[in-house]
Amino acid sequence: MRPRQSQRLQLEELERREVPSALGPSPDCHKINTRFEGHLTGPSSTAGVIQSGLLRGTTQFSGTFTDAQGDYVGILIITTKHATLTLQDQGHLNPATGEFTDQLTVEGGTGRFAGATGSVFDHGTVNFQTGSLATDVFTGLICLER
Repeated sequence: MRPRQSQRLQLEELERREVPSALGPSPDCHKINTRFEGHLTGPSSTAGVIQSGLLRGTTQFSGTFTDAQGDYVGILIITTKHATLTLQDQGHLNPATGEFTDQLTVEGGTGRFAGATGSVFDHGTVNFQTGSLATDVFTGLICLER
């Protein structure tokens, strides 16, 4: 009878294994916390500028009032140096004070925003005498495809 040869098994180094995740690639998410300033370009449209962060660029909003209480829906397009992000807007404007709030949901994008998801909330005021508008907050989370 032959003696058994012992063989030492080596453990696989798991951190070097490249196995695709069952969930697919994880998104690259960015917290949004900035402000924007703009002006009215019509009864329910605006143009503006976001000064900093991922969304730094120009804005164009076009909407429609859905009732006499100041509720509206519309599309906000943010154009940055390299891409465009389109958001569906559902908001409310207080006609007595000029105060507005918006809940914006990512609808689509180009360039680095292609396939993006997320939502943003904003709160601000419109000065009806000058047509200027400013936000107190423009916050949310935008996730980009990797």
